[in-house]
Amino acid sequence: MLNLSIHFNSTNSTNLTDYSTLGNCKWTGPPRQWFILNAIGLMPPLLTILCNACNLVVFRAWHKKEPYVLFHVHLAFSSLMYGGVTVLAPLGRLIRPRLPIQWMQGVAMQAGMVAHFLCFFSAAVISTDRWLSVEFPRFYQVHATKPKILRVIAGICGITLVCTIPGVIVWNKCLVFFCFRAPAFLCEDRAIDLHVVIKGPFFIGALFLGQARIVMIAAQIAIRVVRQRRTIVSLPIVDQAGHPATPPPVTGLVWSTLLPGMAIVGASLMSNIPQFVTSANKILRRMTFLEGDTSFMLVFVFFQHVASPFIYILFFRSYRNALKRMLRDLLR
Repeated sequence: MLNLSIHFNSTNSTNLTDYSTLGNCKWTGPPRQWFILNAIGLMPPLLTILCNACNLVVFRAWHKKEPYVLFHVHLAFSSLMYGGVTVLAPLGRLIRPRLPIQWMQGVAMQAGMVAHFLCFFSAAVISTDRWLSVEFPRFYQVHATKPKILRVIAGICGITLVCTIPGVIVWNKCLVFFCFRAPAFLCEDRAIDLHVVIKGPFFIGALFLGQARIVMIAAQIAIRVVRQRRTIVSLPIVDQAGHPATPPPVTGLVWSTLLPGMAIVGASLMSNIPQFVTSANKILRRMTFLEGDTSFMLVFVFFQHVASPFIYILFFRSYRNALKRMLRDLLR
């Protein structure tokens, strides 16, 4: 995870297919420091696994879920897969310190790239889904059924495989391993960075535009409500039973799903914009301090996967209710 100066061989690295050039990794510092370094590398993927396993358990206990929640379930599965494959990289170094297990690190990088793309794509779809739900509420309520959402999820998985598997196969030759940090794709033609830069505007644009439109709709509704309150000063709005009238469907949709969806999308933006900027810089060669080891960027990547349960607890009332119900059952 962190950048150190001791790597494989005199070239500080080794290629996946060149097994004959493997050498010993020798840690010159205290053994305790080596263990702490690798333990730090284990923490983000293990936290990702724990947080998203918790999400899936709570989603299962969530009764009468709206169909759109399936997108969040899919995102939790994707993040769980990302944590499960990326944990292999530090494990490969811990299990065999002098000669880290390359196939484990290779799977971590290659499958991790697929899982990360899947999570990014899923967040973009969640953003678009929430926008459609408030922009076209009647159309959305008619067509956003469970079978159709499952078909959309299947399409997300299919498009992800088409967009990532060819790259995983081609870029396998420039996958470089290190003794004390995560492996990296170091292609001379910057193909991996070009892939990040090309996909960035589509997904980041969908995330940003969808959320911007939701904010505009929410602001319009808030302004409309304020104007109605100013118009009706002395006469309260009540229903036939004499209780305060419930807000219209659009208002209910906005306020019940706006915050959790926007927070998840915001976490995705925070995770992926730094990676996009770094890859664009490597292609344009503008900021030289980003030309070296950028494994510290993994901290931003993992933020999206670890933050989700806290976001759901803060903003998803139904998630909180399901979690409380689970805890009550466990304490009985």
